[in-house]
Amino acid sequence: MKRTQTKRRSIFGFAMVAAFAATALVTAPLGSYKRAAAEDAEQGTVATQAVESPVRNAEVRDSEPLDKFTLRIFYYRPDGDYTGWNMWIWGAGGGGDYTTNDESSPGMFQREIIRNDKKCAYLSIDIENATPSGNDILGLIVRKSESGNWWAKQSSNMYVATDKIKVGEKNDIYIVQDIDKVYYDMNEALSDKVTSALFKENKGATTVEIATNAVIKSTTVFEVRDGEGNVKGTLDCTQNGKYVNLLKAEIPFDGEVDFGSEYTVVDTSAEGFSEAPVLKHKLYDTQNFIDKYSYDGELGVKYAAEQSEFRVWSPVASDMKLYVYDDDTTATHATHDMTRGTKGDWSVTVNGDLNGKYYTYYATVNGKSTEVVDPYATSGGKNGNRGMVLDLDATDPDGWATQSNPQLESYSQAVIYEAQLRDLTIHESSNVSANNRGKFLGLTEKGTADKPTPLDYIKSLGVTAVHFQPLFDFASVDESFSVATYNKDGEYNWGYDPKNYNMPDGSYSSDPTNGATRVNEMKQMVMALHNEGVQVIMDVVYNHMASASDSPFETLMPGYYFRLTDSGAYFNGSGCGNETASERAMFRKFMIDSCKYWAQEYNIDGFRFDLMGLHDIDTMNMLYDAVAEINPDVIIYGEGWNGGTSGIADDKAALQRNAKHMPNIGVFNDIIRDGLKGSVFTMSDTGFVSGKYADAAVYVGAAGSTSILS
Repeated sequence: MKRTQTKRRSIFGFAMVAAFAATALVTAPLGSYKRAAAEDAEQGTVATQAVESPVRNAEVRDSEPLDKFTLRIFYYRPDGDYTGWNMWIWGAGGGGDYTTNDESSPGMFQREIIRNDKKCAYLSIDIENATPSGNDILGLIVRKSESGNWWAKQSSNMYVATDKIKVGEKNDIYIVQDIDKVYYDMNEALSDKVTSALFKENKGATTVEIATNAVIKSTTVFEVRDGEGNVKGTLDCTQNGKYVNLLKAEIPFDGEVDFGSEYTVVDTSAEGFSEAPVLKHKLYDTQNFIDKYSYDGELGVKYAAEQSEFRVWSPVASDMKLYVYDDDTTATHATHDMTRGTKGDWSVTVNGDLNGKYYTYYATVNGKSTEVVDPYATSGGKNGNRGMVLDLDATDPDGWATQSNPQLESYSQAVIYEAQLRDLTIHESSNVSANNRGKFLGLTEKGTADKPTPLDYIKSLGVTAVHFQPLFDFASVDESFSVATYNKDGEYNWGYDPKNYNMPDGSYSSDPTNGATRVNEMKQMVMALHNEGVQVIMDVVYNHMASASDSPFETLMPGYYFRLTDSGAYFNGSGCGNETASERAMFRKFMIDSCKYWAQEYNIDGFRFDLMGLHDIDTMNMLYDAVAEINPDVIIYGEGWNGGTSGIADDKAALQRNAKHMPNIGVFNDIIRDGLKGSVFTMSDTGFVSGKYADAAVYVGAAGSTSILS
């Protein structure tokens, strides 16, 4: 059964404020189920934000911890003002956080020091028990703290390479303002350089705005060059002294920007500034780009037994090919040239029945060719490295068309049970068959009166819905194992590190190498819950990805899908290294298309938005309207906060304080949570239940008001 439209009813006449922010990860129904970590999935407030390492759940360690070493950090800001600036440092693969949110934090700079004639802030910190993750040993963030907010401003995540560390010795690294990169050589770090260069448009005129880490000289001559070396703009400071002794300048640009070309700023003077690429992301918000390239058609694969049509969006690509594979692992493939459309879309139609075939795109962007997964792929092979062409109707389990369709008379009747899928059935005391433990199928099994299963238990609770932590394909778990093992490293993560948004995660299926299996088995799970009268709510994490730089979005359209600073660094409002740009037409379209797909293909009843405060209000309202056309009773709610300094203005963001502008969308009520138990960030704080009767948050929160944050 696919969702069909029914009579739509009015849901809210006011902004619902959900009073269940303090939900536990999962209440163990049977036996001694172990929680992932002592970390609340709903951490965060508007005033003080929780910042986490990119994989923010259970740790997966790659190797043994290193012995003690000393890290010396030299941080350079061209303006020389280091007031409030300090470091946040954590172990990349384990070891915890080495800094704290207080004045005694080891991350506070200890003094100022001169290096290469430049004044730097300096600190020295001893590191013990840090465990590598891949090539990295430590994660770093430069942040500014002010007025009790430890995260008033922050850099993106940076990493110290393990092979650069000498155990038992002092190890020097250098960081430069607005360049989110760790330097190991002083001369390279502190040489005169253009720290940022980006196109800007003002009243129809295009300029290149640059920033430098040293004052511009009277001998400086800047040129903007295209990918073929042609000069497209010049600022000659020997003739024009407007920017001499300053740290910023604007270079006039001649002609129209070619979005498929790379541009570079070069200083042609002797011993001048090092060159820098010119970024285009500010132009993506101009009306000219929006009108020219916004595409409103279908993307991804349109399958039919006779032929399949593939379509992907990348206005900056100079070439696009489709690779079709027979299976998940074979290197050989058929190659099909794709044709560019008028809106930056690329398409090709391949004759024949491709059901069960795997595919990727081979995109040439900025002169570099890369094989990439389709962002719209609805299933894939092991670890989601290839998409899969599927006859989705053939994945429907027996009874799908006649399954129950549980509904509520009112949202006030909702009783939502938050669960991690693997946790529910992984232990032998779950009474689930060994092969299905930790899997979609584990939640389809029914037991007996003396040996109930988690499905039986959930029904017995009387809950109306299960909110599952991420079920889409996430990056941190290697899907190579065949049978899930209780509490085994490498096989477990909460899943808040998205890789492929539209395919189920293979670690929950009985065969991760077969993309049809994960789809069918997730549908079986949904149907089993529906037939017991329980709705299914998906936790969706569109606000960030496990890795932005090598994601399909960034590969196909650099600088578009993620919010960037002027220097080209990723905004990090998620606390996970990046944040997506929901306000841009094509990511807004993706979010809406994705939720519509889950609602229609899997009969998902609702969506819980992780860090919803990173999305814009307009997108959330448009998304609700689109999904409600499929399921008028859809439940949509989320975290009305972010996890750090964001690139979206507060008045545009889907924050708790803006709930009144989203009348059909709920937000978590952490006001009453903290009022009842005390602040989640201050262990010594008390709440109403422990004698703090005068806390207004209890009364305001109980009324469902968000005015306390205004």
